[in-house]
Amino acid sequence: MSPTETTTYRATCTVNICTSNPSEPLTITVLNTPVADVALRMKTDRHVASVGEPISVTITAVNEGTATASNLQVLSRLPASLAVQNLGDMQAISGGVQGSIASLAAGMTQNLAFTITQQSPGSSRLAAQLVSSDNPDVDSWPNSGTNDGQDDVAWVNLLTTQPGGITESPEPFPAVLPAANTVPVTLPDGLVDLSLALKTSNAAPKPGDVFSVSLIISNEQSRRMLTPSLRCLLPAGLTFLNGTGATVAGQQVTIAGGDYFCDPFIIYQFLVQAVSLGDKTIVAEIQTCDWPDTDSTPSNGTDNGEDDTAKVYLRVR
Repeated sequence: MSPTETTTYRATCTVNICTSNPSEPLTITVLNTPVADVALRMKTDRHVASVGEPISVTITAVNEGTATASNLQVLSRLPASLAVQNLGDMQAISGGVQGSIASLAAGMTQNLAFTITQQSPGSSRLAAQLVSSDNPDVDSWPNSGTNDGQDDVAWVNLLTTQPGGITESPEPFPAVLPAANTVPVTLPDGLVDLSLALKTSNAAPKPGDVFSVSLIISNEQSRRMLTPSLRCLLPAGLTFLNGTGATVAGQQVTIAGGDYFCDPFIIYQFLVQAVSLGDKTIVAEIQTCDWPDTDSTPSNGTDNGEDDTAKVYLRVR
């Protein structure tokens, strides 16, 4: 059966002289337009800006398929904390901006740029999504919501130099996601599963500002007594000041965790001072642990993707 146009069928089953009742209707859809594969990317010229400072936003449509995609519409709903300063390649709509791409050949990209400003201090999460296309997509569905993880959606995070609340792009028609299926896990005897997170109290300090660095060890399932140690590397331009249980050699801060039951997490904290301007990256890893870890190896580097490592980015301005 190879229909050349969209057709509805009913199925029956015949055994000897007996034939079943017809099934419910089944529609075979035949597409008259080629399938495309369009993904979105989004970037800004700065992630940290003062209130009212212009921020250039670029949304890039990428045709990762083998056929030309036509009549693409890209929508970005603005959080309440953001305002449009210059529409650029976009058109104003209620609550946001929308851009059009008439045609996008296979393997090609096209940018849609506009300028925004942050209207209030804090953190803003801006989303964009593909809302319509003449071509069906192999791995995403236009206008299906910005929360579904499909590649025709893009997000970018913005911060002000002053602390404040968190706002994000509204989504009036979010995708209905299946309930999470959790399976209890019991670790084999003699193993642990530790992970590390890294946070700062100020992501945009000025020279001379003092702020805290927090290292958070989480523990899954194990109830063993642990004595882990942590290693944190400070970039040039940040100076260690003080912290309980911490020792310093150059830009390396080592923390001896002491004996404790890590259930569910424990936080180590120390103070640093910003000295020089520029983008900075702080990295950390679990250096030693009493028991073997199920999915990571202590002290084997911070760029291997294991969950016993962590990074945090900041800008001294």
